[in-house]
Amino acid sequence: MRIRTFFLLCFCSVAATGSIAALWEAGSSWQTWQEAREASRATQAVSAAQRAQTAIATEIGGHASQLRSANPDFATLERQAAETDRLLAEALASGGQAGLDIAPLRDIQARIATLRPRSLAEMRRPLAERDAAMPDATQALRNAGVEAASRLAGTAAREVASSAPAAALLLEIAQAMMEVRDLAGRRNTTLVNWMQTGRITPEAMQAAQQQTGRIEQSWQSAQRLVAALPPKPALQAALAAQKRSLEGEDEPRWREHLALGWQAMQGQAVRWPLTVEAYRAWSTPAQARILVLRDAALDEALALSEASAAKAQLHLGLSSALVLLCLGLTGLSVVLLFRRIVLPLQGLTATVGRIAGGELQLAVPGRARRDELGGMAQAIETLRAASAER
Repeated sequence: MRIRTFFLLCFCSVAATGSIAALWEAGSSWQTWQEAREASRATQAVSAAQRAQTAIATEIGGHASQLRSANPDFATLERQAAETDRLLAEALASGGQAGLDIAPLRDIQARIATLRPRSLAEMRRPLAERDAAMPDATQALRNAGVEAASRLAGTAAREVASSAPAAALLLEIAQAMMEVRDLAGRRNTTLVNWMQTGRITPEAMQAAQQQTGRIEQSWQSAQRLVAALPPKPALQAALAAQKRSLEGEDEPRWREHLALGWQAMQGQAVRWPLTVEAYRAWSTPAQARILVLRDAALDEALALSEASAAKAQLHLGLSSALVLLCLGLTGLSVVLLFRRIVLPLQGLTATVGRIAGGELQLAVPGRARRDELGGMAQAIETLRAASAER
């Protein structure tokens, strides 16, 4: 093996070790970035699905009660319909980007598009002439839509849990508040029905009481999860606001109506504190206020997942730059070795051979160099000059 070959092999083995290490680091960074990006997409899917779930519950659940009203609020329903369509489209887009099964929610979208105009047409008819089955049909669609959106959000949340535990805890808070909102919405629909019809069955009362208990359970769970996290100012502020609205104002009022329903079921004469229209005007924003903590948790989770993805992308960029730097330096070093050492050394070797062959009138290359090869060239020049004198 020639010296130059041996030298290059030794150099390349050292360079290859560094390049392989850089490539491994870049591969690890790529994997981390992919996981962070998938977690970010899944978090976005959770957020979009939960917001769509709320819109479905609000609008389609509202149809069920408005169908029993002599004066439906068409302006509110129109505004809610636009919001539902927008949020459903966002949920489907986010779920598709996250690689989730969005077929059930797409089916709900089609069913809403079919049932909504039928329900609105019934509302335009006199109350006594409306289809008695339509309120139950809209309530069933509301429940199916909530279930489909909840399943989509749950699937996405499980993907987040495997790759971004910190974001997963925030999503658990959001899910707990979604349960509070869903249960409160179901109970609210029951209360409106009682106020409109005066018919209160033991089964409906039992269901409303169970919903009240589950609301308390989910609310306590959300508070424990917030307490388990490192302090986050926005989340703490949202929790304080949620306590003021839910514990201090809205839930006591719902329970007051539930107690009146119990008295009415026992045969006592009760006077509801609000008309149905006034109750609906209060309860709709009250249900929206339940989501203050959920929205804050979702915003924190989105910010955290996006920051993780950005950090992973930056690390990937630095790792890729390191790989390119290693490869570039290796290539540049090989070129310099050939031009500054290997080729000049070959030239000196050839010059010595020509001198040994009697060719003494030649210029020895590299004599101007000030390194070891320059010293070797000077020695060869001395040998050539001495040979020429003899």
